[in-house]
Amino acid sequence: MKKLIIAFLSAGFIFLSCKMDNNTTARQSMADFSPAVTDQEGLVLPNDSGIVKINLTEGKGNILTRKERDQTIYVEFMSDGYKNIFARLSSPDSLANIRFSQIFMPDGTMDGPFGINMEYQLPMNGRYRISIHENMMAGDPWSGVFDVNIELTE
Repeated sequence: MKKLIIAFLSAGFIFLSCKMDNNTTARQSMADFSPAVTDQEGLVLPNDSGIVKINLTEGKGNILTRKERDQTIYVEFMSDGYKNIFARLSSPDSLANIRFSQIFMPDGTMDGPFGINMEYQLPMNGRYRISIHENMMAGDPWSGVFDVNIELTE
């Protein structure tokens, strides 16, 4: 009888711990995908996870955003059948130390680093993220306003 009670209690604790982990993951996922906000100046501000979603129309999109020193911004988009990406970063600050650091594929693989321009073949359909950060080998940490231009082609 004691063995049965111990087995039952163990199963209950395992179930509860799994349930708590799933709830934590769900909260993190919801935070990752919360919408970006536009400020009074028209800048698209990243959510708490540093993500800025870019809606593409006919494979093209453009956003103006801001980053702080040492902050990584993640630009997220859906590939929707397109096979190639050309992306460009620009800033009114001629000394802007930013670059495309990595591209994260829908299957979790990644590639990079890149520069201020990026051309890449998209191997699958789904949600992509591109990280933007300072080039640690080329200058000091930077903060400021910059433009992200993305164009997808077949």
